[in-house]
Amino acid sequence: MATITVRVDDETRAELEELARSRGTSLSVLVRSLLEGLALPKTTQEPRPDSVAPRSLSAYERQMLALQHRILAHVMPATYQELNAIDENAAQVEGDPEHQRGKARILESGYVTEYDDVFASVNPELSAEDCRFVVDVLSLFQYANWHIRRLRQGGTAIDEDLEGRLTFSGFDFNDNRESALAEYARFLVTPARWAELLDRFSAEHEHGNSHMPMASIYQRMVDKHHAIISARSGFGPERYRLEVGDLQAIADAATHPGSRGGGSRKSDPAGRSALSSPSLER
Repeated sequence: MATITVRVDDETRAELEELARSRGTSLSVLVRSLLEGLALPKTTQEPRPDSVAPRSLSAYERQMLALQHRILAHVMPATYQELNAIDENAAQVEGDPEHQRGKARILESGYVTEYDDVFASVNPELSAEDCRFVVDVLSLFQYANWHIRRLRQGGTAIDEDLEGRLTFSGFDFNDNRESALAEYARFLVTPARWAELLDRFSAEHEHGNSHMPMASIYQRMVDKHHAIISARSGFGPERYRLEVGDLQAIADAATHPGSRGGGSRKSDPAGRSALSSPSLER
């Protein structure tokens, strides 16, 4: 058996020794099992590429999680169909009592290669940077929508092309990152906040699926919006007021710098944003 030497500080060693004692094993066996877990062979059922299932859980962690699954199995509706009639999303995540008992058995038996099934509904974390980006995007389109209404009420003409270019188009569900951004956006948009964007997540607009990468386009638009505001002095409402020229500049920022001057973004009959040329490349 090969030997690997790993140097750690005294505090880390003490924590590992305490963990080994809690599991009734030696420090050497604990470290070896953790390292072997990292090199765990693939199973016949490939784990999700974005799986967050742990490679190892303590007996205490497995018991606590298993108990929660068994409790849920006792209190939930008896069939998937019954739960689906109450809450479709809950049904998709929780399944039925037998599904929950199956997860409990996996945890109680310590079937490590099956942990992916137990944690199937847990997604990777969305970074704070990406969370802020989604908030910036939603706020940008909310502000644009509000200022377009304000200008029209004041008698200023806003053409439909500009309004269409400043309409939120969702995110690309075929891209892992953008799909996660879309899920967070759907979570945030409620009748109490960003209500103007609720319809963009309706079936009519394919629940916010843009069918094309949008993150880099939105980033350019957000950056332009921030640049416009940052160039102004003061802190009153006037600093954040967007006039026609500002709205036009934000809309124009959607076009990749290398493609400026050709094509424009327009809306298809379903109200989705579409490309009339490659001018909105990522």
